[in-house]
Amino acid sequence: MSYGDWDLSMKISKSSSEWITAVPHSFSSQLFSFCQEEKVPNSLELDNSTLVFTDRNNSILMEPIPVIGTDKAASATFRIIELVPETRSEECRTSKATSVFDFVGSDIYLESFSFPGMLVAHNGVNNTVSIINRPQLIIGDKEHCSMGICSPLLPEQDAIFRVLPGLDGNDDSVSFESANFPSCFLYGAESYQVGQAVELRCKPLVTDLAFNHATSFTWNTGFAKYHPISFIARGARRAYLLAPLLAYRDESYTVYFNITE
Repeated sequence: MSYGDWDLSMKISKSSSEWITAVPHSFSSQLFSFCQEEKVPNSLELDNSTLVFTDRNNSILMEPIPVIGTDKAASATFRIIELVPETRSEECRTSKATSVFDFVGSDIYLESFSFPGMLVAHNGVNNTVSIINRPQLIIGDKEHCSMGICSPLLPEQDAIFRVLPGLDGNDDSVSFESANFPSCFLYGAESYQVGQAVELRCKPLVTDLAFNHATSFTWNTGFAKYHPISFIARGARRAYLLAPLLAYRDESYTVYFNITE
């Protein structure tokens, strides 16, 4: 996938296997989309007011449900990367998730489907959330392993969140607590506010139902999927997700790359 850039880099690669790698089959089970739904007053029925946690121009916004096979569907899909101790590295390489609840209690990264190696990160309390580039995540190394991808560097604290049961108390929701700001959570939309920027906000001392709702997300399997023949290629400024041409529908892509040294 590409949105107008196509530079691949082989500066630190000794062979093609170091800058282009196959997407493991287990990654497919780690793709999720996160929604917030509004209920009709005094009713148990859901209306059409569903917003989705979406990457738009490196910012995270709450957007309407996307059409499958589009850029928006890809932008609303994230891979959960569970952070585990080095001693469990072999286990994390082969583990397969069946739902978001498999990660409850774990520290995780939220990686963009469209931009491999780019992670959701906060910018401090009461500030909006953005996407940061961590190209080191696609460099093979055993010092820090996370669901099949190992990083030679310590994890970026602002990009680590702990998955908890939804603060709204619903059985099908989860909340994301900041690792370095305990009791502060990813905060979406209190009501149906299209384009609402997701922020990091701290839990008030008294019970606040609006806060609990805005920090709780229902999960779905990802709106976008990996093709069985998919690769990640290292770029000069970002990594690219590669797939057979006929696998694309209305997503943005390029068939040519500029390989630089």
